[in-house]
Amino acid sequence: MMCLGKNWDPESRLYEERRRFDDARAPEIPVEFKRLVDEVLHASHVFLRQSVKHVDELPLMSPDICIVNFYSHSGRLGLHQVKLLYIQEPVFGIVF
Repeated sequence: MMCLGKNWDPESRLYEERRRFDDARAPEIPVEFKRLVDEVLHASHVFLRQSVKHVDELPLMSPDICIVNFYSHSGRLGLHQVKLLYIQEPVFGIVF
């Protein structure tokens, strides 16, 4: 797992600006990824307005954390449950 924007600290179970053991910052989230999130959220809002006329459940946001996982051809993406991360903010996930 690689984190962009903020570092995951498994001891505190929090995302932090700097890693405790070497004071390093996580790499920045690429502008292209932030643009992709904006485009997907905008398209989702258009769809929701047309179909259910209610978009409040999907807030507009800009990502400050990005978790990158790599899976080989034989690897499998298992169920990821965000409830274990103690996050109070909305979570937006994209799987390629």
